[in-house]
Amino acid sequence: MSSRATSLLIVSFGFIALIAFVYAFVQQAEAKRQATLAIECERKSVELIKQLEAKNREAAMQVDRAQAVLQQVEEMRVRVESESKKK
Repeated sequence: MSSRATSLLIVSFGFIALIAFVYAFVQQAEAKRQATLAIECERKSVELIKQLEAKNREAAMQVDRAQAVLQQVEEMRVRVESESKKK
């Protein structure tokens, strides 16, 4: 009876080891998949950051142009007011 129990115990440990071995391969495959997804997400985020920086520069240029136009309009208004006061 003792040898039967020992062999059953060894078989049980072997089965548990086999399950752990298969589980490790499954987890390794999942880790590789997650790493691939992370690299792709990083690539996309870098691309989006570049696009946002370009849009930000464009918006800053538009603000600068709008401020220049506003200054011209203000100068014209002051000039018109001063000319109308002279008359």
